[in-house]
Amino acid sequence: MRSFKSHISLTEQARSRGEEMEHVIIAAFEGKTRSPVSIPISVGKKIRDALESGYNVKGPAKSLGQENFPVTAEWAEIWAPESVPGSTRTPKTDILLGRDRVSVKMGASQLMGGGVNESLATFYAAANKIRGAKRKMLAEIETQISNLAPASVAGGPLAGEIKKGKDRVVMAANSAHKVLQTLMRETFESNPNFANYFVHEAMSGDVKFGTKSLARASKVLSVDDKGNKVKYYNIDNQSFVSNVASQANVTVRFKTTSEKHGGKKTGRYRFWSVVALIVNKMDEEFSELERQAPTLSEGKIKDVLIGIYDKLKGFVMKIWNEVKSFLDKGIKYILEFLGMEPEVSYNNVVTF
Repeated sequence: MRSFKSHISLTEQARSRGEEMEHVIIAAFEGKTRSPVSIPISVGKKIRDALESGYNVKGPAKSLGQENFPVTAEWAEIWAPESVPGSTRTPKTDILLGRDRVSVKMGASQLMGGGVNESLATFYAAANKIRGAKRKMLAEIETQISNLAPASVAGGPLAGEIKKGKDRVVMAANSAHKVLQTLMRETFESNPNFANYFVHEAMSGDVKFGTKSLARASKVLSVDDKGNKVKYYNIDNQSFVSNVASQANVTVRFKTTSEKHGGKKTGRYRFWSVVALIVNKMDEEFSELERQAPTLSEGKIKDVLIGIYDKLKGFVMKIWNEVKSFLDKGIKYILEFLGMEPEVSYNNVVTF
C-alpha cells in the first residue's frame, strides 16, 4: 500500500501532466508551431484535428484562468454555517473551446476532488434533485409529529394517568423516529437515480456554480498522452452519465449522530427537542390541573383533561409549523432534524 505522502506526490504528478495537456491543446488551436510544455505540439494538433473533424469543435481555445469561482447560494447553504473554503471553489471547467466549457481527462482520472466535505455537499445537491423526496419526507414527519399528542386519557388516579400520558409520548416518539429514519434510508440507499445525480454534479458543478457559470463544465474531453484516442462527451447526456455512474459505484449509508434521546433537549430544530417541548408542555398543563384537582369534581376533571389534550394538539402543530420552514430548506436539514449523517462511498478513479 502506498503511503499518504507518495499518494499525494502521484496525484500532483498526474495533475501537472494533465495541466500540460491542457496547455498543448490550447497551443494547437492557437496555431502555435512549438509546444509551451514538455508534451510535443504534434499531440495537441492530433487532438485539435480529431475534435474539429469528428465533433465539429471550433476555437478559440483558452484556459479558464481563474482558480476560485463564486458558488451559488444553494451550494453555500449546503455548507452553512461554515463558509465555502476557497480550496473547493476550483472550477470543473479546465479549458474553453468555443462555447464549450471542457473538463479534460487523461487516462483513468478522478471523478471529483475536494475530500469528504465536498463529497457530502455533492450528496446533498444530488439528494435535493430526487423528485418528490423532500415532499414525501415532510408529509411523513408532519404525520408522525401530529400523532405525538395523545387523544385522550383513561380513567383512574390523576397522577398515574399523567405519567402514562408522558410515557405514551416518549414511546410514540421512539416509534416515529424509527419510521422516519427507515423512510430516509429507503429513499436514497436503493434509489436508481441518486447515483446519476451524484455523478452529474461531480462532473459538471451544476448546482455548485450554476448553469451559466464558466466554471460549470458542459463537456468531457478524454484523451491519451499520445493524442491517438480522443473522445468528446456531453455531460448532460444521460447515457454518458449512467456509464460513468456504473463505474463509480456510488453508495450511501446513514449513521446516527451522538444526539441524546428520551426527551433531552439537543437543539432547537431536532426531533428529540420537539419531543422535549411537548413533554414540558404536558408538565406545565398537568401541574396546574394537579393544583386545582382537590377543588374539582370528577366530571370537571375529565372536561379539563379533554381541554388539555386539545391544547397539546394545537401546541404540537404550532411547533411543526415553526420546524417546517427549517426542514423545507432541503434534505440536509431533514437529516439534521432526524439525527442522521450520510456516508457516501464511490470509486473516484474512472475511465472516461
